[in-house]
Amino acid sequence: MRSYLDLYVELADVYANRSEYVIVIASKEYQANVRTNHEIRNAFERAVKHDGYIIPARFDDTRITGLRTTIAYIDLRKETLHSFVEIIMEKLQTNP
Repeated sequence: MRSYLDLYVELADVYANRSEYVIVIASKEYQANVRTNHEIRNAFERAVKHDGYIIPARFDDTRITGLRTTIAYIDLRKETLHSFVEIIMEKLQTNP
């Protein structure tokens, strides 16, 4: 059985080194969660080296520490699931 610490280390590696992109879906629940705060800190580490690595989307207007307010978010209150997937697919095709 994996320990929480093992998962913590594994996720740090995933977000800082092994992912091509990370989709941050901002919400009050995301901001309050210890795991997702760990996720975003490690994603920022990679984002410094790879512009466009973080794809921000939002369910509400909660500010996510570290993501500037000038960043363009995908507003999930205005998108359907289908249109959100299309946006992500376009991003993946344009920035392989």
